[in-house]
Amino acid sequence: MLTLHAAPKLLNVQLRNGESHSLDFVVAQPNSSFRAVVTPCGCDVEWALYRRGAGELPAASKFYPNALREEVFDNRLYGTKVRPEWSRSEEELTRHVGAGQMSYNTNMFHGRLGRIVLKSTTDQPCTSQVRLAIGEKHSLAQLLPNRGVRVRQSDEDGSVTICWDQLESDASITDVEYTFILSHSKTFETLCAVDDQTTRITISSTRRETAILSGLQTGVRYFLSVFALRPSTLESVPFDNVAFITTNPLSYPTSPIVDGKVTVAHLGASQRSVRFHVLTIDRPTPSLLITLYPCTGSLRVSVYRDDHLLRHWLVEELKTVELLNVPSGQLRIRVTNDDENDKSYKIWASVNASTYPYPTMPFDTSLLVLEHGRTCRSVRLGWLESTDAHSVCLFKRREQSDYFTQLILLEEPNRCQGPAADSELVFCRRFHHHRNGDEGEIMITREVLNLRPANTYRFDLYASRPDGETLPYRTVWAKTKQFC
Repeated sequence: MLTLHAAPKLLNVQLRNGESHSLDFVVAQPNSSFRAVVTPCGCDVEWALYRRGAGELPAASKFYPNALREEVFDNRLYGTKVRPEWSRSEEELTRHVGAGQMSYNTNMFHGRLGRIVLKSTTDQPCTSQVRLAIGEKHSLAQLLPNRGVRVRQSDEDGSVTICWDQLESDASITDVEYTFILSHSKTFETLCAVDDQTTRITISSTRRETAILSGLQTGVRYFLSVFALRPSTLESVPFDNVAFITTNPLSYPTSPIVDGKVTVAHLGASQRSVRFHVLTIDRPTPSLLITLYPCTGSLRVSVYRDDHLLRHWLVEELKTVELLNVPSGQLRIRVTNDDENDKSYKIWASVNASTYPYPTMPFDTSLLVLEHGRTCRSVRLGWLESTDAHSVCLFKRREQSDYFTQLILLEEPNRCQGPAADSELVFCRRFHHHRNGDEGEIMITREVLNLRPANTYRFDLYASRPDGETLPYRTVWAKTKQFC
């Protein structure tokens, strides 16, 4: 039986056609607000929420295992198998069926015991996510703007600008992320229904209102699905979806970039794939920073002024180059694919170093497993912290027995994609302090509890700058000890 405290719970429920699954829960704080969200992952799901009357919890603790081994079904939906002592006192609060996200909210949940029953209505097995929370002040879905996403297309270069509004002004939410899903065939009703082959771009910011997609295939109909996420509360909400057809760009695509703004761009699957970015310098400046971040693979970058080459470099990971004494006018930044794979990248440039969007990462970005802190149910991890104000979020995923074979066959990870959809948030921490550079780097350690013995876990750590971008530490795998 699941006990609901202040922290929300997110569960992945496996469903088979014709069979129901029952989730029983206890509300630790009676008469508190309650929210249940059911998110089907690419299938139709029928679900119902029940409440057991206050004061009707069985007194004998041995009742629980006997009762919970048997599924409790509703006669109208799940046949005739009903426990009389339960069905007689259960009250149905809501019932829904669909492939999109469905929810139930109440300001006061009377009683302590509840039950959710789910059933897949499709022919294939599927997964559904269930999120339960009590005492929440705001729901992310309630704070999203009424007006959805707008798409503006350039007639010159085929780039697409995605625009959206900020959250409601009274929202005290600072960790919202937006994930953009690009597909050639369809839009997605839920984020967990997106497969790994679909293009996925995540922007971590609550104040940004635009994103630029350049380098898309020309004359192609795209389907864009946008989701809002809040890692700290495990919320994932569908925001909007639109379809558009790209226009034909010039032979060498050119797209403008704005000083201090991050632009997401794409290159085709060829070493001849080239994209130009144009940056306008309003007045002479003593220093200009240009940052490239390839999501996969490597890039070759050249900077021109009046067709004269100023600088050329290879980019294999996040890299910033400084140009000195730059006159006013236009700079052309040429980005060339360095292999035969299509790829995405992020580019940023500014004359103001204070707008740099990325956290300052340590020289060594390893995520370490400390052997003396490894037990049958926990591991202790360590890493060097960033030297500026930042936040870090740690995710875990329990691996299957054949994960090593899958790891060998796995393609190069996408650095811009963020944690896998089936990863579980362990914690998020914010660090506000600033230190001088000569004080050295500090090792941070955290213990991860409630693990299973003799199981292998994958851990991913991400550092974010306030209202800026996110960078990953190196992924690490750890196996808990077999015996306690």
